[in-house]
Amino acid sequence: GGMAVLRAAMRIGNEHYPELMSRVIFLRSNLLFAGAFRVFSLWAHRRSREKFHFVEGWTGVPLSSLLDWYDASELPQEFGGTGWRLDGDRFLEAAICAYDAAAAKAA
Repeated sequence: GGMAVLRAAMRIGNEHYPELMSRVIFLRSNLLFAGAFRVFSLWAHRRSREKFHFVEGWTGVPLSSLLDWYDASELPQEFGGTGWRLDGDRFLEAAICAYDAAAAKAA
């Protein structure tokens, strides 16, 4: 089932690729997701668990803490940066169109 696949993926990641990522940020997650994630993260190595950060939402960690990890130019304006604008769903529409065009070109 899904849990076995998740455990296997986390085991493979922990054993073979522990330093692949520097951090994973969960932005504005709800308490239910955060609680479930904390249970799943018990399968991760301690070094990996320390790379997971919850920002804003129920945690009380302010959105401005993203500037501790990223330069303002690397963050969208909606996240307190000086970079591009996500512009709501238009950003997703543009991304989907770009991926669809790339897939059609590759086919």
